[in-house]
Amino acid sequence: MSEWKITGDRLFDVSSFAENQDLDFYLALKEAYPEEDFLRYRMDVFAYMPLQDEFKLHGLDIKDLVGCFDLDENCIDRLCIALLKSISEYKRLQKGGETHIISRNKVIPFALIDYIIELILRATEWHNIGIVNTSFNILIRERLSGKDSPYRQAAEKKHKKHTAIVIAEQLIDYGKKPTFREISKIMGVQPSTVMRWFPDNEFETELKTWMATRSIRDGTWKRNMEIIAESEKRTKPST
Repeated sequence: MSEWKITGDRLFDVSSFAENQDLDFYLALKEAYPEEDFLRYRMDVFAYMPLQDEFKLHGLDIKDLVGCFDLDENCIDRLCIALLKSISEYKRLQKGGETHIISRNKVIPFALIDYIIELILRATEWHNIGIVNTSFNILIRERLSGKDSPYRQAAEKKHKKHTAIVIAEQLIDYGKKPTFREISKIMGVQPSTVMRWFPDNEFETELKTWMATRSIRDGTWKRNMEIIAESEKRTKPST
């Protein structure tokens, strides 16, 4: 449990979060003041100073980190690209069987990478401005779960299965037999890949289920078109 306690003094409690970022204290604050926007960190513009030697050790430019505090997109992108290259190198070395990669300073420590991410997020909170930077987003993704997250893989598989079923329906409409080979040609994958998506004859079952909803889907589409037409008619200026 957190050593920090809610005092009942709204201003004091909210401002205390700048000093204490404890999870339990945060949850207590949200319960006590659910409408309060107290997540504006007190930005320490000198947070880079203790990191100068480590940045130099790993070939990073400390000026880029300082620029991140001002949400300079070029600085954010350069720094994130450098961190992503380090993560990529770590994976390459690990795949090659090397050990003690971080302790030998062959790559940037993950703890430092995570702290840099935290500092950039603090800067966005301080400036109250969101940033849209692909390199930063990919960096966060890599540190959270990577592109091989089991949830991500499951979602992508489900999407591909649905796409295969829709293509099968379209093939039937064109008078063609919806074979795995035909579907795979359209999707740009191997027939065996499509087959693996549907073990135990799931393909025929799912296709029949999807085809059974066609009348409902067609009716919904028709009604949506009618609603759009009615809306356009109402908004069309009279002549």
